[in-house]
Amino acid sequence: MGPVYPPKPESADWSQFTPMPTAWEDFDPKWKSKVKEPDTFNNDKIKLKDWWIDMEQYISSNKQLLMTSSQKVKTAFSYIRGSKVKSWKESFYRKYYNRTQLWWSISWERFQWELFNKFNDPDRKKKAFRAMQVLSMKLGQSTDYFTDLETLCEEAEFDMDNSYILELIEKNVPRDVFLPTYMSFAQAKDENGQPRPIPTDYPTWKNSIEHTDNYLFRINESMKSHQNTPKPTQRRPTTNNATNTNTITPQQHMARMEIPCRNCGNKKKDWAD
Repeated sequence: MGPVYPPKPESADWSQFTPMPTAWEDFDPKWKSKVKEPDTFNNDKIKLKDWWIDMEQYISSNKQLLMTSSQKVKTAFSYIRGSKVKSWKESFYRKYYNRTQLWWSISWERFQWELFNKFNDPDRKKKAFRAMQVLSMKLGQSTDYFTDLETLCEEAEFDMDNSYILELIEKNVPRDVFLPTYMSFAQAKDENGQPRPIPTDYPTWKNSIEHTDNYLFRINESMKSHQNTPKPTQRRPTTNNATNTNTITPQQHMARMEIPCRNCGNKKKDWAD
């Protein structure tokens, strides 16, 4: 009888993820596990349920070394290999492995649920295909988008060279990213000045969209940084109005004396004559 399909854990005991020191005082250096190492799981020749039974027995037999959830996940994860699980491993690693603390931020129970949900669900292909159709990209996250898209295509067993993939890209990539990418293809010329055909392969579109997305994201972040920079305040020089009103320079006094009188026409400096 295979293991019971586990329900999705609603919460996790985060203390399980903190690496704990191995009880070396109780460790026998001559001790060796009596359970044979499990085969690798590649989602091909061996069924997940059969592999999981072997893995649980192996983990249990090494409980002196594998005490925490992080240590158990690390061990089991190392036995998952092959081209059919590669993209899932990359996505799972990016999501749950803390590269700063060097441990897995996922409980052993949740790890089991993730495996069974991905590789033992009879409707997995249909669910993956539906998820692939609605998967959308955000500005600055093109790498994550294409990684998830490839993972879902693999789970749905959908050919990445199918033209429908390009239709999904056109639909789910932001307009600000897709249109410049398309125009760069539409306006491209060969060495003879003739228009180049617009590519129809996935890798070319992927690389070009990632390049455009990264460029636009850097510009967007630069503009945000510039807008958030406080502008220097300009101080006006302080003046003493009373002093400026009552005090005039000799040059100003001489200029005023040269002004003719409106009544007699004589200049003010000639009035004393």
